[in-house]
Amino acid sequence: MLIIDESLIELEDAADNLVSSFLKLPIVQTYLIALAEFEENDILQDQISQFVTLKESFEENEAYLAYRPEIRELKRKMLKQKRLIDTNPLVLSLRESQLAVQKELSNLAESLAQSVSEDIFVDRALPFYPHKRPHKAGENIIERT
Repeated sequence: MLIIDESLIELEDAADNLVSSFLKLPIVQTYLIALAEFEENDILQDQISQFVTLKESFEENEAYLAYRPEIRELKRKMLKQKRLIDTNPLVLSLRESQLAVQKELSNLAESLAQSVSEDIFVDRALPFYPHKRPHKAGENIIERT
């Protein structure tokens, strides 16, 4: 049972302050601007809509790929549309800013975890970040202490 006392309220206030401070970071502001530009671009949104339609159509007919050559052409159109979207400067900008925010969030999570204990492992889930195993295979974390 959760007991609500003064320390829980202080913890919630600290979490709210942390979130509001994080949202004020320039990296986050850059991300929000990139997201707004991405969502407001009608041409890009139409391209994404076309891609989704092509993808759904292809997935419905994928089982017949070996028997129907028009399905292969549908796959080519789908991949061409995906490439068009992936190379759009707004999409690239959004992805770069998302990665920057993810790195900053990972750093924050790492700092919070390390302030509690050095043994806490934080998986950053960043593609190029050097990973270390949290513990040896077959070793229980509790047994280490």
